[in-house]
Amino acid sequence: MKKILLTKNNYKEFISKGSSNIYVSDNMILTAGAKDQIRNNNLKIIYGEQPKEDNNLLDEENLKNKVIEILKHDHDVTDKQKIDKVLKIVLKIVSKNK
Repeated sequence: MKKILLTKNNYKEFISKGSSNIYVSDNMILTAGAKDQIRNNNLKIIYGEQPKEDNNLLDEENLKNKVIEILKHDHDVTDKQKIDKVLKIVLKIVSKNK
């Protein structure tokens, strides 16, 4: 069986949709660099197969994760208070448009 290598360059492809979890199954190899990046980005490593119920998490959680990713990676915003403030504004705007 062919193994999948999770590295610091491709770990984002394996983030479970709508959550901050990365499931590492038996056919995956997780590099030390990937582990560092995952932990630095407040993601959770879960060893084992991804449960089916984790595939259908709330859209709001997915939105939060995407906003946090954009703030951290595209704009170098890491201050938790600033991130929380932006999240609050975004969620307020989105809830008004529903």
